[in-house]
This record gives sequence, structure tokens and C-alpha cells, in this order.
Amino acid sequence: MEKCEHKFVYLDTKRLRENAGYNDHFKRIDTFFCEKCLEYIDKVQEGYARGKPDWYL
Repeated sequence: MEKCEHKFVYLDTKRLRENAGYNDHFKRIDTFFCEKCLEYIDKVQEGYARGKPDWYL
């Protein structure tokens, strides 16, 4: 089997926000898939902040 030269395409975004007292916990999960081999990957960003971080939008 040959190694795939991935061509990832955006599929979906999930956003989670939990109340964590003074700051809220923000988590964003972007899902991509390869058009050639159908492999899926998730890009995860998370952090704590009082307001929404720029990357959360």
C-alpha cells in the first residue's frame, strides 16, 4: 500500500464552554478528513478566559 499524500478538507467544528468559576473553560474541535484515504484528524484548541478568545469564534 502506498503512503497517502493527504489532502485534508474541513468537515465540522464543535465548540464547548464550561463554567469554571472566575474563568470559563473554552474548547474548540475542528475536524478534517483526507479526500484521498478518508483519514480523519481533529485539531483541538482549549484554554481558560473571562471572555471568548479570538480562536473560539
